[in-house]
Amino acid sequence: MLDYENAQNPYDVRKNSTASWRLFASRNVRFDENNVILENAKKFMQQGLKQKDAIHCACALYAGCDCLLTVDRRFLKADAGNMKVLSPIEFIEMEAGTEEHI
Repeated sequence: MLDYENAQNPYDVRKNSTASWRLFASRNVRFDENNVILENAKKFMQQGLKQKDAIHCACALYAGCDCLLTVDRRFLKADAGNMKVLSPIEFIEMEAGTEEHI
């Protein structure tokens, strides 16, 4: 999904920056071949996430991510089970041990 969305980005600087994150990925999840991901994506859509966002969240959950970072308010409200959905600031605070508000 990230590759698909990134290919649509009209800004080369942003596109190249996003593409470079792939170098740090420990796993690449293909959502089109997995019914578990698609079913979870449907559940996230029922929570109000848009289709692409729901697929991102479902892929992260399937990959076993501890948390998903976003600045999207709909994402931040999503119930993702054991996976935390955090803003980058909340993540930094959590990692620094100042997670009182989370």
